[in-house]
Parts: sequence; C-alpha cells; structure tokens
Amino acid sequence: MYTALCLAVFTVLFHYTIVQAINHYRTRETLSQLVKAHNCSPPKTERPWDILGLVKIYSSTKHLLNETALSNVSALFKCYGDTYASRILTQRVYFTCDPRNIRHVLINRFSDFDASDVRAHLFAPITPHGIFAVDGAEWKEARSLYADIFSATRKIFDLQLQEDSFQGLIKQIPRGQAVDLAPLFLKLVLDVNSAFAMGTGLDTLKQDQSLEEKEVAEALMYAKNIMARDGFLGPLHYLLSRKDF
Repeated sequence: MYTALCLAVFTVLFHYTIVQAINHYRTRETLSQLVKAHNCSPPKTERPWDILGLVKIYSSTKHLLNETALSNVSALFKCYGDTYASRILTQRVYFTCDPRNIRHVLINRFSDFDASDVRAHLFAPITPHGIFAVDGAEWKEARSLYADIFSATRKIFDLQLQEDSFQGLIKQIPRGQAVDLAPLFLKLVLDVNSAFAMGTGLDTLKQDQSLEEKEVAEALMYAKNIMARDGFLGPLHYLLSRKDF
C-alpha cells in the first residue's frame, strides 16, 4: 500500500515536472522569436536570485500593510527602469509604466496578454460581465460599447454638476494650514463618477450627505480597498478573509 502510494505520488510529480519543463521551453522559444522579430532587449530582473519570489512577496505585503506600496513601486521603477521583470512563486511578472507599452498592450495586442486569471476574481463578484472581468470576444464587445459611450462624453456630461462638486472640494480645504488633498480628490472622483454612472452623485463632499448616500459610498470604498488589496497580493489573497465583501 505504502509503495503504491509513493509510486503514484512520484508519477504525478514526474508528469507535472515534464509538463512544466515543456511549457517553459515553449515560452522561452516564443519570447526568443519575439525578441528577434522586434529587436528587443531583455528587461532588468528584480532580485534574479529570488527564484521563488519569496522576498518579493514579503516585501510587497509589508509595504501594503504599512501603506507605503506606492512609494515602493516608484522606487522600483527608478531602480530598474520603466519596464522590469520579477517573479512571484511560479509566475514571471512584468511591470511597466511606459505609456507606449501600455498603449500597445491595450489597443493592439490585448489578446496576447490574457490576464483573466488575475482580474476575474477581483471584479466578477460585483461586475461579472464588466470589461475588467472578461476577455476575448466579450471584452472586445464591452470595449466597443464603452468607446461609443465615452466618445460622446462632452454631450452627455453635466459640467454644472462637475463644477458643483469642485466647489464642494474647495469648501473642504481649511485656510492657512496644510491639508492632505488625496482623500478630498478621491471623494471628488467618487461624486463625479457616481453622478455620471448612476445619474445622481453621492455628495461625499457635502455636509448634508444623506445616510443612504453615505452607506453606498462606504460600500464602494470598501469594495475598492478589498479589490486593490487582493490584486496587489496576487495568489496570497486566498489567505485573507472576504466574508464581508
């Protein structure tokens, strides 16, 4: 019995190793062909000695919990350049802030960068058929729909509503003292976007915000924070609770 179990485990591990080796070889060959075709240079690698990306996971988690993730990301781009590679467990991950790369991926080669496994679990619970939760033909259809809507933004957007929201932000800024503008701008964006998407704003910048508006705003902010946290942690998000989500 014990021998049979060991043999079964060995067989599974052996086949898994073979499959991974074949996939790794095919990936390297494909990347090699792309490099030759487009005359590319390989990106710098963050901590090439961190084979399993454990240091990356620890560092990212620490900065996320300490609310220093943004400064850490900026420091990494400053150190490794606008595009660099890293590793998180078995995945080789590429980071870029180069507008040309981002534009090329989103507009011309989106189908080559299938990220449904990364994005779907973030958006599916609240927008299962939204543009961020789908890929392939369904994504193209959603993108075309949004493109048609936003091409007429100037015609359908209420500039007076935007002005009222901005004046609400101005009133929240105290005179003669330092102020953190980040939460105020976040509220401004939330008011404007909610008015655009739902036809009525959440009035987060107003003193007379209704209880219902406050509850909706808090729910949206909670969902945003959980999605940002889970997206940043990647596979590690399974270790954290989403009971209230």
